[in-house]
Order: sequence, then structure tokens, then C-alpha cells
Amino acid sequence: METIILITIAFVAGWKLNDIWMAATFKKILDDLGVTDQNLRALAEKNGIELSPKDAAETTARTEVEIRVEEVEGCLFAYDTRDLFLAQARDADTLLSRIIERLPAGTRITVSKEHGADIIEAAALRLKAQS
Repeated sequence: METIILITIAFVAGWKLNDIWMAATFKKILDDLGVTDQNLRALAEKNGIELSPKDAAETTARTEVEIRVEEVEGCLFAYDTRDLFLAQARDADTLLSRIIERLPAGTRITVSKEHGADIIEAAALRLKAQS
């Protein structure tokens, strides 16, 4: 009898651990591919899948993304901290606009001095003045 109980407990525990591991693996795959929550929500809406209000509230939380800006032969390139490509443009204004379009609404963008803050700072001030 004890053996049956132990086997049942082991089976249930293994099932739950597998669920946790699979969810973490799936999230990592989506992150590595650059798929955002906003992309998934748009796809759900396109396919007629309704999301609960709790799910919608999670996406309105403010996030912060640190980016790195590089200039190569007169063209600006933006990458996130995982070196995933975000955008490219000839000028900082267009680059910043493209980055903003790509990220979820309410995302705060930070650029450190060593990662090209001087390149993007003037463009950010101009865009802020326009809005």
C-alpha cells in the first residue's frame, strides 16, 4: 500500500515539476526569439481569443529596457542587453521612433554613456518636445 502511495506522489510531483520546467523553457524560447507579450496579445486578438482582465493588467506594468546604440559607417544600430537587434536608422530621431514602435507601450528606454547615450540624447529631447 505504501508503495502505491509513494508512486502516486512521485507521479504527481513529477507532473507538476514538468509543467514548471516546460513553462520556463517556453518563456525562454519566446524571449530568445524576441517575441513580446504585445505580439502574443495581438495574435490572440486576431484569432478571437479573449484574455481575462487579470492578464490585461499584467501587460500595463511599466518595464525598463536598457539598449546599446552603435554607429557604423553613418548608420545607427540599436540592440538590447541580450544583443538582440531592435532597430536601425540613418539618424537618431528615426532610430528612437523605431525603437518606441517596437517596444510595448509604457516601456522606459535607458542608454548608458558607454552604450551611446550621447548619440540618442538629443533625439529623445526633440521627440519629447513634439509630444
